[in-house]
Amino acid sequence: MEWADADSFLTNAGIYMTDIGPGPVTAFDIHQLLPHPLNLIAVTLSGSELEILIHEIIRKQEELEKIPLRGFGFRGEFFGTVLMKRASFDPIRGLPLFDGEPISSLKKYRIVTHDTLVFAPFFPIIKQARKKEVYTPELLRDIFAWKLKQLYGEEKE
Repeated sequence: MEWADADSFLTNAGIYMTDIGPGPVTAFDIHQLLPHPLNLIAVTLSGSELEILIHEIIRKQEELEKIPLRGFGFRGEFFGTVLMKRASFDPIRGLPLFDGEPISSLKKYRIVTHDTLVFAPFFPIIKQARKKEVYTPELLRDIFAWKLKQLYGEEKE
């Protein structure tokens, strides 16, 4: 999120192919975790568009978890759980939330995701967003490595 100055990060658990264990993490470990060349794309959504996205996620979640993704240049088995930081849904009120609060129709929300979720047909509201910013040449794994270095420092030889 911070790398792209976004309000939230939208991803799916199926893109992460392994776990990162304790101890030093190498470039090989990161490549094993994220072997596919995913670019980040930031989309700017209105409050009502964000509400539509969260409704789409809730409505499609169970179906998407088990959907195979072969043919999208994807090396995973299944789509997996949809993960969107800071977004939630109040099932009692049927209300999409951001940071636990109702979404403001007056605010714009900058959501960063990877290209699979922009170009694949899972969430049409993302594809329809008018404002998109594509980040290249950096890949998701490069940004993951950047964040690890920021948190834990450079690996010692």
